[in-house]
This record gives sequence, C-alpha cells and structure tokens, in this order.
Amino acid sequence: MGAYVLVPALKRAVETRAADVLRGQFGSDVRFQSFDVTFLPRVRIVARGVLAGHGAARPLIQTATVDVWSDLFHWHTRTPVLKGLSLNIPAAKGPSVTIPESAFTVTIDQIVAEPAQLEILPSSSQQTFHFEQADLRVKQKPNPRARLRPIRRRFQASGTN
Repeated sequence: MGAYVLVPALKRAVETRAADVLRGQFGSDVRFQSFDVTFLPRVRIVARGVLAGHGAARPLIQTATVDVWSDLFHWHTRTPVLKGLSLNIPAAKGPSVTIPESAFTVTIDQIVAEPAQLEILPSSSQQTFHFEQADLRVKQKPNPRARLRPIRRRFQASGTN
C-alpha cells in the first residue's frame, strides 16, 4: 500500500527536479509533453516533447525524446540519448540572464544526440546558418569530480554527417 502512494509522489519529485536543473542551467522555461519514470533495476527517465526556451515558437532547445538511466541517490548517468535534438542559438545578444548556482548537481559522462540540428540565428537579415549531424556526442573533459555545468565547463564534441 505504501508503494502505491509513494511511487507517484517520487515520480513527480523526479520530474520537478529535472525541470529545476534544466531551468537553472539554461535560465529559461522548461516543458515536457510527457515524463515517465521507472525505478527498477535503476532509475530510467523517458521524456518526450522537451522544450527549453522563452517561447514555443522558436525554443532554444527542443528534442523529441530524452532517454536517461541514472542512479537515484548520486544522480549519475553515463549516456543520456536525445532523439531529434534541435538547437536554435541566437547570434544577437539578448537580455542578460542570471543563472543561480544550484546545490543539486547531476553528473553526466557523455550526451548522445541522434540526429542533431543546429541553427545560428543572425541578429539582422543575414543568412541563418544551419548544421545537421547524424550522430553528435558531447563529453566532458576527463575529471572524475566534474559536475554537469554545460554552460560553464569545457567539453569535447564529435559527430558524423
């Protein structure tokens, strides 16, 4: 009976924590079309229709599916897989956003996106730059104590067209 009450509350807490971490990292709104969590044999999170940005018309980050396996208490994941990743990067300097430091961190070894699209949006009527990658892999520089800070840390990226 306790699990019947506890599991839905724990699933909501995981979704809230995930949204808070992403919101803190990117300084923008985060939405999930669906968010599923299972706990055995390890924590598995499958989020669909993920949007991060200040509007649905052209979000900064959009992905069809994110599939993550993690340890519950250490929040360490080796390789989250993002299907249908789209990044829209404005070249124009926007309003300054203060991103607060979070006491809660997530450790990620590598992020895989299959496929990935990147658009650099010009500040004026210049041409938009569009890149497509069939397979994009982003790894943190080797450091066993590194925490996920994608905006503040160095990383290595590789991909295939």
